[in-house]
This record gives sequence, C-alpha cells and structure tokens, in this order.
Amino acid sequence: MVRKLGAFGLGLYAAPELAAGVGARATPRALAALPWVGHLGFADQAMLLRRGKHRETLRAQASLWGSDVLAVVRMAEQGAGCAVLPHWLARPRVVAGRLDVLLPTWQLPNAQVWLAWRNRGSNRQAVALVAQHLRSRLMARLRDG
Repeated sequence: MVRKLGAFGLGLYAAPELAAGVGARATPRALAALPWVGHLGFADQAMLLRRGKHRETLRAQASLWGSDVLAVVRMAEQGAGCAVLPHWLARPRVVAGRLDVLLPTWQLPNAQVWLAWRNRGSNRQAVALVAQHLRSRLMARLRDG
C-alpha cells in the first residue's frame, strides 16, 4: 500500500558568515561557486528554482555529504557550505541567527512525502493500524508546517 501524505517546502540556507558574501542581487547561477553540503537523498539532482515565470537550474557540487538531515543542518550551521533544507527544520535556526535564507525570492519545488507499507501476512491488521496512526500524525504535521 502506498499513500501520498502531503508536501513541505524546501529552501536554500547557509551560516550567516557564508550568506553575507552572497549579496541581495545574487542569482542561482552565482551560488554554484559557493561551498555546499548535501543530503545523500539529493546527490544526483540539479535544483530547479523559480521566481515568477523565470526558471533557473542550480548545479552545485557538494563537498560534504550526510545521510542524516540533522547532520547536514549542523554542517550548514558551522559554515561548511550552503544547503537545501526543509523550511520547517531551518526556520527556528534562522530565527535564532544560526542560518540565513539564500535567494529568498526564489522557490524550490516542494518535497513530497509518501508512506508505504506491506498489506500482507498475519500481522497486516496491526501494520495497517500503525500506518493509519502515522498517516494521521504526519499529515497533521505537514499541514501545521
């Protein structure tokens, strides 16, 4: 069984020291020259950004990778590079002054959240109940941002 739960927004973030060198008129292409840290889940993807009708692809090469998004956040906070992060995870760090938003007028596509589970076997009712609970909790969190 596979169910779409929703989506959440992504943005470009960096430590204030690194972001200070970007400037207010920066373009996605200009960011490619900066150091980047990345999540392994996005290792082979170029980033398509849009601002109104204008679209631009950012092809940044990360020099550091993490398989845990919290590790990527920590690397970005420490100034190791720019990062693509979920808004909900970066927002408190922006408020605290540990991260800055890069290219605030540009948008990345939303990340899609799916839940998949096996609907077979002797424990399928128990698995279905857990999946139902997870769906309701995750969907509420996605709605609340």
